[in-house]
Amino acid sequence: TVIEWVRSGLVDGLRIDHPDGLRDPGAYFDRLQDAVRDDAGRRVYLVAEKILAPEEELPVDWPVDGTTGYDFANLLCGVLLDETTLPAIDAIWRAFTGEQTRSFGDLGRAAKREVLDASFVGDRAALARLFQVVDGSAPLAAIETVLTELVAAFPVYRAYPGSRHREGDSRAIETARDTALPRLEPSLQPTLAAMTDRLLAGLTGDAVQDEFVIRFQQLAAPVMAKGVEDTALYRWSRLVSVNDVGSDPDVHGVDVAAFHAANRRRAEGWPNAMLATSTHDNKRGEYVRMRINVISEDAAHWQSLVEGWRDAVDHVMNAASMTLRPNRGDLYLLFQTLVGSAPADPGQLPQAWRWPDPAAEAIADYAERIKAYMVKAGREAKRRTSWTEPDDAYEQAVARAIDLIFSSEPLTRQLLADIRPFAWWGGLNSLSATVLKLTAPGVPDIYQGARILDDSLVDPDNRRPVDFDERLPMIRELAALAEADRDEQLAQVTGWLARGDFSRLKLWTIQRLLHWRGRHPVLFEAGAYRPVPVTGKLARHVVAFVRHDDRSAILVVATRLYRRLGFAAHEYQPGSPPPSPWTDEALDLGSAGVTGSGWRDLLTATAPEAAALGAQQQSLQQPIPVARLLAHLPVAVVRFDPGGVTGNDG
Repeated sequence: TVIEWVRSGLVDGLRIDHPDGLRDPGAYFDRLQDAVRDDAGRRVYLVAEKILAPEEELPVDWPVDGTTGYDFANLLCGVLLDETTLPAIDAIWRAFTGEQTRSFGDLGRAAKREVLDASFVGDRAALARLFQVVDGSAPLAAIETVLTELVAAFPVYRAYPGSRHREGDSRAIETARDTALPRLEPSLQPTLAAMTDRLLAGLTGDAVQDEFVIRFQQLAAPVMAKGVEDTALYRWSRLVSVNDVGSDPDVHGVDVAAFHAANRRRAEGWPNAMLATSTHDNKRGEYVRMRINVISEDAAHWQSLVEGWRDAVDHVMNAASMTLRPNRGDLYLLFQTLVGSAPADPGQLPQAWRWPDPAAEAIADYAERIKAYMVKAGREAKRRTSWTEPDDAYEQAVARAIDLIFSSEPLTRQLLADIRPFAWWGGLNSLSATVLKLTAPGVPDIYQGARILDDSLVDPDNRRPVDFDERLPMIRELAALAEADRDEQLAQVTGWLARGDFSRLKLWTIQRLLHWRGRHPVLFEAGAYRPVPVTGKLARHVVAFVRHDDRSAILVVATRLYRRLGFAAHEYQPGSPPPSPWTDEALDLGSAGVTGSGWRDLLTATAPEAAALGAQQQSLQQPIPVARLLAHLPVAVVRFDPGGVTGNDG
């Protein structure tokens, strides 16, 4: 039926979930494209829900347009946090929780061993028997021990036996072997060597249909999903914004150079890959991640906050004579969850919350969501409670602590006051994320409800019905504004920034950029990606690049690490430009080979100074001050008519 829908033109694209469960995903994609190919021989737009490790590449011989975007979501989250603060953040987390595990990799491998023993006993035993048929030198128990360590050590979801050798597949098997080796007794090491040799031989050549090799890969993938995604990511609470599908929490942030490098690889190999920031599978939505990211920018302040909150919560639990209490790991996760999602919309500050009405009902609803989230997080972590063996008493203790937090007016007020700045900086982060997603190489995907700021957590929280009654008036308002003159547009946009109305700013950004994308499809389907060098003391706070083809071009500039720059809500006044942190920072467009004319910012409808940006088509030899480009908003998307962009796109 689906094939007929595609061939008849009713369906324009397909998303294939969980292809790693197939025996041969590449062959499946080949058969699918052959089945849906139209009379002109055109294949369908096809994306695969393939979860890539940070250094893993999608198989180039798959007839797909790319992944469903988890890799981009983690890349974007990483570039919008401070990649230099890991030691301080790590020390705070360990002191608070007492966590002793050396690395997330160690934790993930331990969790994979647990789920093998709990959920994949039959699969492992059947795989051991398959191996013993060919290599009968070891007893089944020994083979299962080796299998456990090799699967637990596998660094990616799986490898892909097939006609084309992929160096990454061989490297994954060898890495798993080297990681597993120290954990095995000497008597088991020959079995490990034989198993590794068989897996390597089974990737290509005559052994490619080796049933053991195929079934091994089909086991490795779900063990990774259940052990890492659904267990370890809930245990490792150091900075939970980086804990998501396909992420490696041992990697703390992404610098601007790495962000550009990843975008260039995508532009060259997968220009139509999907770009996601929130999905149905996220552990937390994009705005929640953007707020939690702010923690990385001031570790000392975060330490002061969590220690103060811990003492305050201990006080209310003491007053309530609670004996069974949330452990420190769960409390640390709870505090970050509140930072990311507590109802502290900066657009409604400072007098939005009055006790007891109307705030009480909203806070009570929010508390119920947090209790449900903490139950799921605890069961997924499988330490004090689990889905198969729920500890009702412990779960009730966690819920009781949350009730005490939100039934204490002074504590609630203090928490919301402490969290409001995170909502402000998170809103700014969200604005930068939106601009980068809508202009980077690939096809942007906007999850339900995420056209404005959305505080969703993991499912089922992110499956709540979208509040269209809230969104439709905004859409009508912004549609009317798009027809207004430039002065009115600028006044509205800067007013939203001054008030912290990031939902309207985000929706306006989406509307303007998608409208322009629709008018210039070739630029985004096949246009080049060119990083723009940034100079000056605050250069690391700027992400800048050009997208161009022969007929059109855009210059994209986005701010990062807002807190460190000192962007603060109380400094903004409606109708006035934001206070500028920029001093000597500049974009070296000439070095990037950019020439052009007709410059205009798509978000503010303003034209940066002609003298600065070159009114004529000439090489821009003078660096362009960042302060001029970001005079009204901390982001800019400036369209221009290219005058023959020069240089090497690579």
